[in-house]
Amino acid sequence: MEQSNINKGELIMKIFFKEQVKPPVNEYKVICNMTYGDGDIYNYLSVGGFEKGRDEALLEEFLNLCERMKHHDGRDYDNVEGFKKWFTDMEDLTEEEYETIPEHEKEILFNFWERDPLANRNVYAKFKSYLVYYYDEEGIQYRVEVEL
Repeated sequence: MEQSNINKGELIMKIFFKEQVKPPVNEYKVICNMTYGDGDIYNYLSVGGFEKGRDEALLEEFLNLCERMKHHDGRDYDNVEGFKKWFTDMEDLTEEEYETIPEHEKEILFNFWERDPLANRNVYAKFKSYLVYYYDEEGIQYRVEVEL
């Protein structure tokens, strides 16, 4: 545990480094941006990691869903093709359905798309945009542009 003291005037701030967090390596992550209410409150969801050389088809499938959500009129995404696959709760699947999913896909699926707490009715947060990042073998992050 390293410690660093920072002097600023009469204030002394101590910073303790508790644990090292290793960055992802050789994988893609997608950051989905959402809004609540009239669009004045933002949040995001990180989906991944899609392993390079193995999960590109899965990544493409998810990005196509992002495009459908981005162009969807309204906030009821339950009928958007692919939404339930990516944003369903594991508990909603039967044991047989769950067992048919490859192990590495289980690490990527089952994300939680939030409901809008500011809406008067039970609707999802509004999908706004997404960004794709790649982390190389050293964990260095790159912004990725994808053409679908």
